[in-house]
Amino acid sequence: MLYSVLNSIGYYTLLFLIKFTQYLLCCISMLLTALFAFNIGSIHSSTTLQYFSIEHSVGLFLLIAIGLCIDISKYLFWFYRKRHVLFLLLSVLLVCFSWAASVAFFTAKEKESIRVYQSESSQYIAHKVTIASLKSTIAEKQKLLEKRLSSNYHNQWDKGEEMLEEINSLNQTLKEHIALSDSIGIESAQSQLNTSALFMMLSSLLSLSFSSVANIVYGMLSLIVEVCALGVMSLAQIVNVNEGQGNKKNLLDKNKTEKIRVIKHDILSEKIEPLISKVIKEYSISHKEAKSIMTALEAEGKIMIKRNRYYLLK
Repeated sequence: MLYSVLNSIGYYTLLFLIKFTQYLLCCISMLLTALFAFNIGSIHSSTTLQYFSIEHSVGLFLLIAIGLCIDISKYLFWFYRKRHVLFLLLSVLLVCFSWAASVAFFTAKEKESIRVYQSESSQYIAHKVTIASLKSTIAEKQKLLEKRLSSNYHNQWDKGEEMLEEINSLNQTLKEHIALSDSIGIESAQSQLNTSALFMMLSSLLSLSFSSVANIVYGMLSLIVEVCALGVMSLAQIVNVNEGQGNKKNLLDKNKTEKIRVIKHDILSEKIEPLISKVIKEYSISHKEAKSIMTALEAEGKIMIKRNRYYLLK
């Protein structure tokens, strides 16, 4: 009895874990797809208040709703995949889309985190100061150039031409500094982020680029989420089928037991004669089952057999 109770507790604990894991993984996958849709429709935080509008909010809501509907449809198609091969194909197609959306979300967040740390690095700040200084110098020299070119003295014009060449050189230097802005402080930012530091180590070991390693790792992570979600859903379906079959068997056993009890009661109360042929006809049971009932009553001392016929003992 105790073993049966413990076994039942273990079964329901396992069933709860399967259901919980199923819903959790499904929610994670749907959330990643919704966040990807949100990032597509969102605008820069510095201009959010300036350009906030009902149209933008509705568009953002629709994108998130589309992302959620895609993931929900994916699980529904997978749930009914055995009904039609089209459901299986649609589910696989939506899994691929959801996987790609998750990878895009992870990589975008990684780049965003790197940009934040990059903007806070000392190299990047020094680089920005240099650019600001060059812009200020160019602006001052342009003002001085305008004054010299507007002068009536020829020597000022000659100096103006020299200053123009200097301004052009400074502009070229400024363009070079601006072009390098995206790469300044990147390594420092990557070393400060745990995930980026791991990707840098793998990049050096595998002789691959940082972006390739990041895409591979996040691709594997997203694939694991998708596969586990579908796997746990399939496992939950199997458990539900087995549970339903078990409940059906228990119900049949219970009905059979009740039917045997009724037949025994009717025989003992003389509602029906203890004849196997009559019991089979009246209660629609097999000869084996009728014989078993008679044998049980005989063993209980309620009936007796004489000349291959049963008689009720009074």
